[in-house]
Amino acid sequence: MRQPARPNVQKQRTSRAISVPSPTGGLNTRDSISNMPPTDAVILNNWIPDTDTCTLRKGFKVHVSALNGGVESIMEWAGPLGTNKLFAACASSNSVYNVSGTASAVSAIAGSGLSNSRWQHLMFGTGGKNFLVMCNGEDAVRNYDGSAFTTPAITGSGLSSSDTFVQVSENKERLFFVESSSTSVWYLNVNSIAGEAFEFDYAPLMNKGGFVQACATWTLDGGNGLDDYFVVLTSEGQAIVYAGTNPSNASEWALQGVFEIGAPVGRRCFFKIGADLIVITDDGFVALSKALLTGRTAQQEAISDKVRTTVRGYTEDHRSKFGWQPILYPKRGLGIFNVPLDEGSDFESYQLVINTFNGSWCQFTSVNAAVWSLYDQQLYFGNKDGAIMHFDSTTADDGNTIMGDGQPAFNNMGIPGVNKQFHQARVHLSTSGRVTPAIEVVTDYAEKIPTNVPTFSFNGAVWNEAAWDTELWQDVDVPELQRDWFAVNGVGFVGTIRMRVTTNDRGVTWNQVDYMIEPIGMI
Repeated sequence: MRQPARPNVQKQRTSRAISVPSPTGGLNTRDSISNMPPTDAVILNNWIPDTDTCTLRKGFKVHVSALNGGVESIMEWAGPLGTNKLFAACASSNSVYNVSGTASAVSAIAGSGLSNSRWQHLMFGTGGKNFLVMCNGEDAVRNYDGSAFTTPAITGSGLSSSDTFVQVSENKERLFFVESSSTSVWYLNVNSIAGEAFEFDYAPLMNKGGFVQACATWTLDGGNGLDDYFVVLTSEGQAIVYAGTNPSNASEWALQGVFEIGAPVGRRCFFKIGADLIVITDDGFVALSKALLTGRTAQQEAISDKVRTTVRGYTEDHRSKFGWQPILYPKRGLGIFNVPLDEGSDFESYQLVINTFNGSWCQFTSVNAAVWSLYDQQLYFGNKDGAIMHFDSTTADDGNTIMGDGQPAFNNMGIPGVNKQFHQARVHLSTSGRVTPAIEVVTDYAEKIPTNVPTFSFNGAVWNEAAWDTELWQDVDVPELQRDWFAVNGVGFVGTIRMRVTTNDRGVTWNQVDYMIEPIGMI
């Protein structure tokens, strides 16, 4: 009896090209690497995922250097006439410096009378003036009004000094101060920056014990109004929520509930995005609006859910280290979460970064920021070497190259269950000047690092060296599409590339990857 002819796999082997977009879905350390969307990435360092491409982050340059000690606080004073100032506090001397200009720093508060350089702070307006209000848990509260620092007289029953105040917030035109290693929060009269302080002890509501870590205002509409809630965060992961205007009057200060959110990490553990309050906790970076509804039973509601494995590892290993801080960078639509990896002279940090427009994540490396601040809407950070750096201001890291390291999700190239030979890869990059990436094909969930070294070169004429009226100038602001094939060698059912790109003089955008593959059978 005749049987149908079996297909000759060898005769049918034909190379084909497959195109895959750049990993705009961002870093994914939550899902199995065998079940990940093709637009996600298992590695995405220094590449910012946007809606249609990934862009190499910009670098930083020195704003002010040679401060006396590692920078542990940066504070912006925003004046009513649009004239802002920037101050920095340094560890070795505990001094506070005016670092507003790019010239040498000017001492603002001599360190000889201070015990701590880790100031928590906010802006508060009253009496026609804007005040920078600062506290650190060891030194008396300081106010700055645009011309001088003063020590306000704050008194209260049972309060020996304001030097126990370690964190400050504002709610309904009142200043609230967290007392260090305590269950109490102290508050001033409306529109006051000094005078009598009143204690509110939250111990009866803290059935898990601990102390008050921070307090903040959470709003339902993104502005300041009647629907603003006062939130007390405890060291054991409880959020105590009150509504009202006057803590001294029970009819005007009502408890809304006590909720479980996971223990907050550090004193600088929250920031606001729109109407929500984002808190760094052991459970991830959680939006208070979601956490109060689900508690700790739905950790997938955390905005960091897609990078939960990375966040959990960082909080488990480094939660006690100084340097945790979130900051919103509106100019680029980025939420930056600073993660300290080491302390002291060996200080090192990474940043987990979310694109607030599409919710995609990446990680910054080689920045080593200890503290961040906005200044005139620009982003600055302080480092362990006593320098203030202007971030996102240049295409190099203080003159050094920036390396983008990326590996998209493993991909069956539209042919599941079939072994494939990977022959070539072509990366579509938009850049001014020549960039040669280091590329390695990675198959079947292996781990590889490119063995070659990424390079870059300048294609245009060099000023004061090229022949005038003969050679062409290179316009570094006009990117060109670069799409070269690279020979690769790999066999597997699924595959991807690991790519590294370096530059210190131009921007680079990653558009897509093309693969030349050849099916070679089921086994």
